[in-house]
Amino acid sequence: MVKQPPLPSLARPGLFKAGDPAIQVHRCSSPNTDLQTLDASAALAAKCGAVGIAPAFSSKGVLKDLAIACQDQVLMITMDNYNGSLKKTKNKNKAREALRERILKNSDLVKVCFDVDRISLSLYFDHHHHISSAVDFQYLRDYRENLHHRSDQAVLDNFEGLSGDKGLLHRDNILHVVRSGRNDTLEQERLSLKAYLAWKISTLPEFSRQLPEYKTICTVGMPIADLLVLSKCLRDYDCLRSLQPSKVKNDVGPKFTVGKDGNINVDLDRYTSRVRRSQVAPQRILIQTTSHKQPVIGRAVAVKGKTATVKVNGRIRGEIRSVHTVGKDYTNAELERVGIILAALHGTSSILKQPLARSIFSTGPSLVSSDSRASTQRPSPSIHSSRPLNTSQTQAVRRILSSSPKDRICLVQGPPGTGKTTVIAATVTSLISNPDYSEKRSIWIFAQSNVAVKNVAEKLADVGFFDFKVLVSQEFHFQWHEHLYRKIEDNVIKSSVFTKKGLEMHRLILDCRVILCTLSMLCHPELIKTKITKLVPLEIVMVDEASQIEMGDLLPLLHKFGDGIQKLAFIGDNKQLAPYGSEDIKDLCSIFEVKHLSQKAVFLNTQYRMPEPIGDFISRKVYGGRLSTQHDIKNRNCLKFIDVGGQEASEGTSFQNTKEVDAVIHVVRKFVKEEKSFRVITPYDAQRALLEKSLRSQGLPWQDKCFCVDSFQGNEDDHIIISVVRTAKTGFLRNIRRSNVMLSRCRKSMTICTKRSYLSSSQTKDTLLGELAAEFGPSAWMSWGDLLNERWQ
Repeated sequence: MVKQPPLPSLARPGLFKAGDPAIQVHRCSSPNTDLQTLDASAALAAKCGAVGIAPAFSSKGVLKDLAIACQDQVLMITMDNYNGSLKKTKNKNKAREALRERILKNSDLVKVCFDVDRISLSLYFDHHHHISSAVDFQYLRDYRENLHHRSDQAVLDNFEGLSGDKGLLHRDNILHVVRSGRNDTLEQERLSLKAYLAWKISTLPEFSRQLPEYKTICTVGMPIADLLVLSKCLRDYDCLRSLQPSKVKNDVGPKFTVGKDGNINVDLDRYTSRVRRSQVAPQRILIQTTSHKQPVIGRAVAVKGKTATVKVNGRIRGEIRSVHTVGKDYTNAELERVGIILAALHGTSSILKQPLARSIFSTGPSLVSSDSRASTQRPSPSIHSSRPLNTSQTQAVRRILSSSPKDRICLVQGPPGTGKTTVIAATVTSLISNPDYSEKRSIWIFAQSNVAVKNVAEKLADVGFFDFKVLVSQEFHFQWHEHLYRKIEDNVIKSSVFTKKGLEMHRLILDCRVILCTLSMLCHPELIKTKITKLVPLEIVMVDEASQIEMGDLLPLLHKFGDGIQKLAFIGDNKQLAPYGSEDIKDLCSIFEVKHLSQKAVFLNTQYRMPEPIGDFISRKVYGGRLSTQHDIKNRNCLKFIDVGGQEASEGTSFQNTKEVDAVIHVVRKFVKEEKSFRVITPYDAQRALLEKSLRSQGLPWQDKCFCVDSFQGNEDDHIIISVVRTAKTGFLRNIRRSNVMLSRCRKSMTICTKRSYLSSSQTKDTLLGELAAEFGPSAWMSWGDLLNERWQ
């Protein structure tokens, strides 16, 4: 590794109006100088009683640099030099020991930090170091008080609050220093100044007076297994954050209106790319119009349905060409996750001592079987289902109904079309509607997406069970997705009524014992205030789409309700969509990758959705032949390939294929003429948008017709049209889980628009789609001329 030269002194950086010292920065560059510098720094720190610490992380979240400040001295440490896995020299051993014992683990030395949770966990996860007496600059008290204030502004607020002097700081200079991403290899100067700022707060008299009240972190003596679990959850979160774009194009209409207050109202065209009001992080809205050369800058002050209100700097004229949101906001679920990890480090959360959490995360011997609440085995209720169940479905329902301690956590793997929602519905009706079962337990059903929750609710309604409530965010429902809930409209409770008092909520619930919502709804700030979780406690919990849920997303559920959950059932399929980010993040896993739990999963072994030729192919290629098919369609004409011959073209970070769009339009026109029910799916969002736009312009059905593969898991239709898009590189097709979802959605037929030579090429023929084309052979293909002349068999 190339050694960086020592940094020059930072001459009076202009952070404080009373003046700054010239800050001396020392970079550890060799074992000999490291030891001498560390000894000198530790001696100075001991006199002061505190140091300031600021970290810099790699793009993968690894702790790379640590700046340690005391008075006018900053020690810049490249952590790779202190990694225990590297070959050690005698002096490097001593330098490592000095850093560990005299600074990091020294309980008499207060460490005032930026990002104390990340420092504490990365020190151990990456470098096998512990830390003690560490306090966070932005979290001076309990994390619940500051959950929505972990921001640059918190730095200023803490300084001014502890000093009692709002005129102490050069605010703009300090904001320039502290503004950075979580995983950001900062310029060395800014990193040094951040550490100096952290130390400076320790010199304020009010800090010393309040120090006994602050939550501090000490990882010395924490169970190693707990540290590893918390480290992995935080590292995965950081990496997932890094995958989020810092600039997003918002789909909006060209027109806008100006309110009396001067704010503009913008019409939003698409839910997933809508303008959002930032809750925590500062975000800017950039509006490019026909009358301005430079974007007009603003911020969203309100969003209601399909209208966003933006406060702009100056006047705006013309029509809108584009709108972009710059900056990343935090969801309630993200804030809750980080807060729980911090609370566990503070010792104020016992989440990793819970029997359920210990069994899921394997942080120690599983206590599920010995837990007193689960140790009394009751007779399981008999199965009460309005529809017949096959053998594997019956086994799955029995496992979920079982009160045996060994079944307190259970998994059900359901390949496409095997009736996962049927299993959920049968379990609910067995617990609620069965006259043989008198014990009144409440049931909560979660899923990753609102659409999956809606699907389960509709399945309950289809079997004649209506005694349930669906919790939906007002943001998702109003003006965007109201049509999705028409069948179950009377069962929906929108988050806009969460502020109602307990008696009013009781009237809305009406003794209902079954609640459905997304997992993220548990983090809605108003949910607990509604007392819904007291009126309907979380006793039996079922999680659908569990294979798409990353393990860290389970923390809020376990943290808040793990002690009261009597049964936790996960339903999903680790051969379908994985958690978001799994292609980029090593070992990002769902509950179905937890070996000691997944090896006991019930496998639903019969599919009823796909025609037999397609179902048999999916069974052999994806499920090792374990999946049988029961279906009336056995003719291989259920699958057609159209040799479009188009070319892929990049569109931003996505791809389009215009000739495949033309082909899809021809197929859709034929299906509409024949009154067939259909959906169009594609791997790429740019293609989805172009398909939707083209169908609309042709006067063909377009609303709720075009989907990306990732948003269509759990859905199906009689006739599925697929636009593959790619013609040069494999891209999406290399992901067998996504390909499995794409090819398993049809009930009657599947039409695939692609390029024949592409699927038979050396790079593509061994993909799932390439193997499907080879298996069905030349007779499954249609030419462009066949398509135009509607030569369909």
